[in-house]
Amino acid sequence: MAKNRQPESMQTFGTVVAIALVYSFCYRIVPGWVIPNLAPIGALAFYCGYAGNRWAFALIPVCLMGLTDTVLYFTVGYPAVPSVYVSMVVYTLLGLVGVTLSWGSRAGLLLAGSVFFFVVTNFGNWLISRVPSEQLGGATYAVLPSAIYPFEIKYANDIWGLFANYGMALGFLGRTLAGDLGFSAVLVSLTLAISAHPYGKPLLVRSKNQS
Repeated sequence: MAKNRQPESMQTFGTVVAIALVYSFCYRIVPGWVIPNLAPIGALAFYCGYAGNRWAFALIPVCLMGLTDTVLYFTVGYPAVPSVYVSMVVYTLLGLVGVTLSWGSRAGLLLAGSVFFFVVTNFGNWLISRVPSEQLGGATYAVLPSAIYPFEIKYANDIWGLFANYGMALGFLGRTLAGDLGFSAVLVSLTLAISAHPYGKPLLVRSKNQS
């Protein structure tokens, strides 16, 4: 793995990240912009890993989430979700693993990040929304009114409630996968377009003499 980066490739990386940060900020903050789970931030976190090639770049998506969560909390009362922050770090670490791998292998790592995000964030959702099953009249879940969202779902505090939680979330998994793959393709395209090198070298192609 290369320890030093040529100036033009870091400049390209910074430009792409800046564009992605602006879009991601608008995605989270601007009303009507959000399509649930079809988000650019997982792709950005992964890009920070394999293109930035430094684990410290995990702070970029984490700081973005912190900033936007702060704005959302003080404007609409939207709470931060710790499991999302964990997932962003994992995306970046998976990107670091993919630095010297093929594009197909990187896509596999990105999808692994998507699945991790789905499993961890929805488990966290169950932890904060579970109630004793007696309160739900024996049901595994119940849809209730909410002061922040159009509604909220409470799940039974047992294995069946956990299964119901994941079952309700399955509809969003496809959006997560599509968002991660789609926005990753956009970031790669931006890198190719901005870079002074015809095929994105040296940011996208690792030379054989680098160790």
